[in-house]
Amino acid sequence: MRIKIIKTNFTYKQPLIPLDPNKVDTIFIHHPAAVTAMPEQIHQWHLEKGWNGFGYNEYIRKDGTVYIGRGDNVGAQMANYNSKSYGICLEGNYDIEDAPSDELINIVAERVVEAQKRLYKATNVLPHFAKFNTSCPGKNFPMLKLYKAINKIKLNEDVIIVKDDRFEKLEQKVSDLDKKVTQLTEIMSILDEKVTNRFKGL
Repeated sequence: MRIKIIKTNFTYKQPLIPLDPNKVDTIFIHHPAAVTAMPEQIHQWHLEKGWNGFGYNEYIRKDGTVYIGRGDNVGAQMANYNSKSYGICLEGNYDIEDAPSDELINIVAERVVEAQKRLYKATNVLPHFAKFNTSCPGKNFPMLKLYKAINKIKLNEDVIIVKDDRFEKLEQKVSDLDKKVTQLTEIMSILDEKVTNRFKGL
Protein backbone atom coordinates (compact mmCIF):
# COMPACT_ATOMS: atom_id res chain seq x y z
CA MET A 1 0.00 0.00 0.00
CA ARG A 2 1.41 3.36 -1.02
CA ILE A 3 1.09 5.89 1.79
CA LYS A 4 1.20 9.65 1.31
CA ILE A 5 3.67 11.10 3.82
CA ILE A 6 3.93 14.81 4.59
CA LYS A 7 6.65 16.29 6.76
CA THR A 8 5.26 19.13 8.84
CA ASN A 9 7.13 22.38 9.31
CA PHE A 10 5.83 23.60 12.65
CA THR A 11 7.58 26.29 14.64
CA TYR A 12 8.39 25.00 18.12
CA LYS A 13 9.08 27.19 21.12
CA GLN A 14 12.31 25.33 21.85
CA PRO A 15 14.60 23.23 19.65
CA LEU A 16 13.58 19.56 19.44
CA ILE A 17 15.77 16.93 21.08
CA PRO A 18 16.62 13.79 19.07
CA LEU A 19 15.42 10.46 20.44
CA ASP A 20 18.10 8.00 21.49
CA PRO A 21 17.32 4.68 19.70
CA ASN A 22 19.01 2.85 22.57
CA LYS A 23 16.44 4.19 25.03
CA VAL A 24 13.16 4.01 23.10
CA ASP A 25 11.38 0.79 24.09
CA THR A 26 7.71 1.52 23.38
CA ILE A 27 5.48 2.82 20.62
CA PHE A 28 2.26 4.28 21.98
CA ILE A 29 -0.97 4.49 20.01
CA HIS A 30 -3.15 7.58 20.46
CA HIS A 31 -6.21 9.40 19.21
CA PRO A 32 -6.70 13.17 19.61
CA ALA A 33 -10.22 12.64 21.02
CA ALA A 34 -11.53 14.80 18.18
CA VAL A 35 -13.60 13.44 15.31
CA THR A 36 -11.80 15.80 12.92
CA ALA A 37 -8.53 17.57 13.59
CA MET A 38 -6.01 19.11 11.24
CA PRO A 39 -2.36 18.84 12.31
CA GLU A 40 -2.24 22.64 12.58
CA GLN A 41 -5.14 22.56 15.05
CA ILE A 42 -3.39 20.00 17.22
CA HIS A 43 -0.21 22.08 17.13
CA GLN A 44 -2.18 25.05 18.43
CA TRP A 45 -3.94 22.97 21.10
CA HIS A 46 -0.61 21.69 22.36
CA LEU A 47 0.89 25.17 22.42
CA GLU A 48 -2.11 26.34 24.46
CA LYS A 49 -1.35 23.56 26.96
CA GLY A 50 2.02 25.18 27.48
CA TRP A 51 3.85 22.47 25.54
CA ASN A 52 6.59 23.02 22.99
CA GLY A 53 4.11 22.42 20.16
CA PHE A 54 2.73 19.45 18.21
CA GLY A 55 3.38 16.52 20.52
CA TYR A 56 2.94 13.38 18.41
CA ASN A 57 5.80 11.85 16.51
CA GLU A 58 3.39 10.93 13.72
CA TYR A 59 -0.22 11.73 12.96
CA ILE A 60 -2.46 9.80 10.57
CA ARG A 61 -5.58 11.41 9.18
CA LYS A 62 -8.70 9.46 8.22
CA ASP A 63 -7.86 9.78 4.53
CA GLY A 64 -4.69 7.79 5.23
CA THR A 65 -2.25 10.68 4.93
CA VAL A 66 0.65 10.46 7.36
CA TYR A 67 2.02 13.65 8.87
CA ILE A 68 5.46 13.48 10.45
CA GLY A 69 5.24 15.69 13.52
CA ARG A 70 8.18 15.47 15.88
CA GLY A 71 9.49 12.48 13.98
CA ASP A 72 12.57 10.93 15.60
CA ASN A 73 12.68 13.65 18.24
CA VAL A 74 11.38 13.54 21.80
CA GLY A 75 7.64 14.02 21.72
CA ALA A 76 5.01 15.26 24.15
CA GLN A 77 2.64 12.31 24.07
CA MET A 78 3.41 10.21 27.15
CA ALA A 79 4.03 12.00 30.44
CA ASN A 80 7.32 11.00 32.11
CA TYR A 81 8.10 8.62 29.26
CA ASN A 82 8.58 10.83 26.23
CA SER A 83 12.31 10.18 25.86
CA LYS A 84 11.69 6.42 25.88
CA SER A 85 8.76 6.26 23.49
CA TYR A 86 7.39 7.12 20.07
CA GLY A 87 3.78 8.23 19.63
CA ILE A 88 1.57 7.51 16.64
CA CYS A 89 -1.83 9.19 16.66
CA LEU A 90 -4.83 8.34 14.46
CA GLU A 91 -7.38 11.06 13.79
CA GLY A 92 -10.74 10.50 15.47
CA ASN A 93 -12.45 10.01 18.78
CA TYR A 94 -12.82 6.28 19.24
CA ASP A 95 -14.67 6.63 22.52
CA ILE A 96 -17.69 7.78 20.52
CA GLU A 97 -16.89 6.68 16.97
CA ASP A 98 -16.89 3.17 15.56
CA ALA A 99 -13.55 1.44 15.11
CA PRO A 100 -11.40 2.76 12.26
CA SER A 101 -11.42 0.85 8.97
CA ASP A 102 -9.14 -2.09 8.28
CA GLU A 103 -7.31 0.08 5.76
CA LEU A 104 -6.49 2.68 8.42
CA ILE A 105 -5.42 0.01 10.88
CA ASN A 106 -3.08 -1.39 8.25
CA ILE A 107 -1.56 2.06 7.74
CA VAL A 108 -0.98 2.41 11.48
CA ALA A 109 0.61 -1.05 11.47
CA GLU A 110 2.91 -0.10 8.58
CA ARG A 111 4.02 3.03 10.40
CA VAL A 112 4.71 1.03 13.57
CA VAL A 113 6.89 -1.45 11.66
CA GLU A 114 8.66 1.39 9.86
CA ALA A 115 9.42 3.10 13.17
CA GLN A 116 10.71 -0.15 14.63
CA LYS A 117 13.28 -0.39 11.86
CA ARG A 118 14.86 2.81 13.20
CA LEU A 119 14.02 2.39 16.87
CA TYR A 120 15.13 -1.23 17.10
CA LYS A 121 14.51 -1.55 20.85
CA ALA A 122 10.87 -0.39 20.60
CA THR A 123 9.59 -3.91 21.21
CA ASN A 124 6.37 -2.85 22.90
CA VAL A 125 3.34 -1.43 21.12
CA LEU A 126 0.77 -0.23 23.63
CA PRO A 127 -2.37 1.89 23.86
CA HIS A 128 -1.87 5.18 25.71
CA PHE A 129 -4.11 3.97 28.54
CA ALA A 130 -1.72 1.11 29.34
CA LYS A 131 0.58 3.54 31.17
CA PHE A 132 -1.59 6.58 31.82
CA ASN A 133 -4.99 7.30 33.34
CA THR A 134 -6.88 7.88 30.10
CA SER A 135 -9.17 6.04 27.69
CA CYS A 136 -6.92 6.94 24.73
CA PRO A 137 -6.96 5.70 21.96
CA GLY A 138 -10.62 5.08 22.78
CA LYS A 139 -12.68 2.12 23.93
CA ASN A 140 -13.59 1.25 20.33
CA PHE A 141 -10.03 1.25 19.01
CA PRO A 142 -9.20 -2.35 17.95
CA MET A 143 -5.77 -2.97 19.44
CA LEU A 144 -6.00 -6.71 18.85
CA LYS A 145 -6.61 -6.10 15.15
CA LEU A 146 -3.64 -3.74 15.09
CA TYR A 147 -1.38 -6.36 16.68
CA LYS A 148 -2.44 -8.90 14.08
CA ALA A 149 -1.80 -6.41 11.26
CA ILE A 150 1.66 -5.66 12.65
CA ASN A 151 2.51 -9.33 12.97
CA LYS A 152 1.40 -9.87 9.39
CA ILE A 153 3.67 -7.26 7.84
CA LYS A 154 6.69 -7.09 10.15
CA LEU A 155 9.94 -8.15 8.61
CA ASN A 156 11.55 -9.50 11.78
CA GLU A 157 9.48 -11.90 13.89
CA ASP A 158 11.33 -10.71 17.00
CA VAL A 159 10.52 -7.03 16.47
CA ILE A 160 7.37 -7.03 18.57
CA ILE A 161 6.84 -9.01 21.74
CA VAL A 162 3.42 -7.75 22.77
CA LYS A 163 1.09 -10.72 22.99
CA ASP A 164 -2.62 -10.67 22.23
CA ASP A 165 -3.47 -12.35 25.53
CA ARG A 166 -1.64 -9.59 27.40
CA PHE A 167 -3.90 -6.97 25.91
CA GLU A 168 -6.99 -9.16 26.34
CA LYS A 169 -6.31 -9.30 30.09
CA LEU A 170 -5.85 -5.53 30.20
CA GLU A 171 -9.00 -5.04 28.14
CA GLN A 172 -10.92 -7.31 30.52
CA LYS A 173 -9.73 -5.31 33.54
CA VAL A 174 -10.92 -2.09 31.91
CA SER A 175 -14.27 -3.71 31.10
CA ASP A 176 -14.67 -4.98 34.69
CA LEU A 177 -13.82 -1.53 36.03
CA ASP A 178 -16.41 0.08 33.74
CA LYS A 179 -19.04 -2.34 35.08
CA LYS A 180 -18.14 -1.52 38.68
CA VAL A 181 -18.36 2.22 37.97
CA THR A 182 -21.77 1.70 36.36
CA GLN A 183 -22.98 -0.32 39.35
CA LEU A 184 -21.68 2.30 41.78
CA THR A 185 -23.40 5.06 39.80
CA GLU A 186 -26.69 3.14 39.97
CA ILE A 187 -26.33 2.62 43.73
CA MET A 188 -25.56 6.31 44.28
CA SER A 189 -28.62 7.23 42.22
CA ILE A 190 -30.86 4.98 44.33
CA LEU A 191 -29.43 6.37 47.59
CA ASP A 192 -29.81 9.92 46.34
CA GLU A 193 -33.45 9.25 45.50
CA LYS A 194 -34.09 7.72 48.94
CA VAL A 195 -32.49 10.69 50.72
CA THR A 196 -34.50 13.12 48.60
CA ASN A 197 -37.76 11.30 49.36
CA ARG A 198 -36.95 11.20 53.07
CA PHE A 199 -36.39 14.93 53.25
CA LYS A 200 -39.58 15.56 51.35
CA GLY A 201 -41.43 13.95 54.24
CA LEU A 202 -39.93 16.30 56.85
